[in-house]
Amino acid sequence: MIDRPDFSKIRAFINRESIYFLMLSFVVMVHAWVIVEQSLPKLEKNKKQVQAVVEQDAKKHEEIIEDKEVIQRIFSKQGIHLRLIKIVGILATLVFALGLFVDIHLLMAKIKGRAIFKSITEHPRVDWDVLDIFRLIIIFLFLGYVIQIADSKLIPRIFPKISVKEFSSVLKTGVLDVLILGLIIYFVKIKYRQGLSALGLKIKNLAKNVYIAVLTYIAFVPVLVVLMLFLVWISTIFDYTPPQEVMFKLFFREKRIWLLITGMVLAVVIGPIVEEVFFRGFSYNAIKKRWGKHSAALLTAVVFAMLHTNLIGFLPIMALGLLLAYIYEITGSLIPSITIHILHNSLMIGLLLFGRYLLKIAG
Repeated sequence: MIDRPDFSKIRAFINRESIYFLMLSFVVMVHAWVIVEQSLPKLEKNKKQVQAVVEQDAKKHEEIIEDKEVIQRIFSKQGIHLRLIKIVGILATLVFALGLFVDIHLLMAKIKGRAIFKSITEHPRVDWDVLDIFRLIIIFLFLGYVIQIADSKLIPRIFPKISVKEFSSVLKTGVLDVLILGLIIYFVKIKYRQGLSALGLKIKNLAKNVYIAVLTYIAFVPVLVVLMLFLVWISTIFDYTPPQEVMFKLFFREKRIWLLITGMVLAVVIGPIVEEVFFRGFSYNAIKKRWGKHSAALLTAVVFAMLHTNLIGFLPIMALGLLLAYIYEITGSLIPSITIHILHNSLMIGLLLFGRYLLKIAG
């Protein structure tokens, strides 16, 4: 005999979580409205899109030739520019070689049965659970749509000198980061009455944790390079050009210093802190409590990668997410994962700015 569902429990759950159901309903309605608006037949727009695709295909070979010419102009420059390129190349080679050395050392230790890293501390048991992750996500989506509406309606009136595009790409990200961090602190300290140390925010063994983070990221660099080269090879085979990320456009093209500095602060400092608190400190612990550390590491890494990049960059970001979960698990502190995240983002932005500099000297 099949048990009938207990509708009284379902009704009690809906009543208890009514505020989240209301926010979720708002998100669904706004999202549906956006989809309907974008799917309305617009003949002129479709014609322009088709024409753009045709022009893009026609210019593909020209762009390849232009890229080759740019590279030739860069390396034809003499003096300090060429020396700087050589220095960066040497430093990159040294970091890659050091990473290989560390990887070989760790592999040999693993083969001999020695622990690669000894766990520094035990993780405290957290009181929040997986349902709280969904609560946070719903609040985050709700606030995101509210800010998006303010972005298009109110911000141009309040700040007429700041364009909607600028607010969307930089300021909105910062506002959402601060809000989600405040919500996590509310859940942990107010709702569940636990200290921030339950998230892993503690300064115990600070120097050792930073050292482990730097060493671990150096070991990760060869893996990152191999994954990137593999993905470039795959994209070449399938003739796939990934869409440009917002941060790529910002750091590669933006000329306004204040916007570049704001973007750097968000990408290198605020972003890594907030994301590590949410993914590793909050979400990882809740999932681990229910399904174990391996499921927690995999789930947080997959979602982390899905929210961060396009199809081509998925594997490297997921690998980084697995590394961040591993280092958090063995140390019990967010300091190493935050440090690694900051190092990674700094490296990516540094490469973008260096590429921008090369294009500039190429004329």
